[in-house]
Amino acid sequence: MRNLSLFLLFTLFSLVIACKKKTEEATPAPTLADKLAEKEWTGDKAKIDGTNPQNSQPISQELPITTIKLKFNSDKTFTLKAADNAEPQKGSWEMLDNYTKIKLTGGFQTIFNSLIDPILATLPLPAGTTITSVKIPEIFDVKKLIDTDLVIKGVTTINLAVAAGPFTIPVAIPMDTELSFKR
Repeated sequence: MRNLSLFLLFTLFSLVIACKKKTEEATPAPTLADKLAEKEWTGDKAKIDGTNPQNSQPISQELPITTIKLKFNSDKTFTLKAADNAEPQKGSWEMLDNYTKIKLTGGFQTIFNSLIDPILATLPLPAGTTITSVKIPEIFDVKKLIDTDLVIKGVTTINLAVAAGPFTIPVAIPMDTELSFKR
């Protein structure tokens, strides 16, 4: 009888442990996408690096972007708001290549243009040169994504019209663009 009691006690104990393990295994660890969408991000700084087409000298400009608020939603949409822009911009996002890249489509271009215009105004461009357009990437490399920091980097193309006598020559300048956000 004592052996039967010990056997039943052992069986009951094994069942409790087995059920507890299944419950613990049912809760997956948060993914990087979950971390991205947990809370709102506040802009920290924008930095662009490239080469001056006139003299091949490096160009590097940095600007604080602390007025930018970026919220990634779990339904793969985002809302981006600048303090001077009353209308929030909306778009969609997608993580690519095992969370090493992020694709941002939609309203990101509008806010980005307002961010980068002050940087572009300080670029040492040749006389008679005008900026005709700025094309930001849709896909950025994710350089850092932790609870408190998000850093993304891509290549922005700045299209110029360069006056050369009676002609205007179109020139495209690739500029490394890094955007960092904090929580």
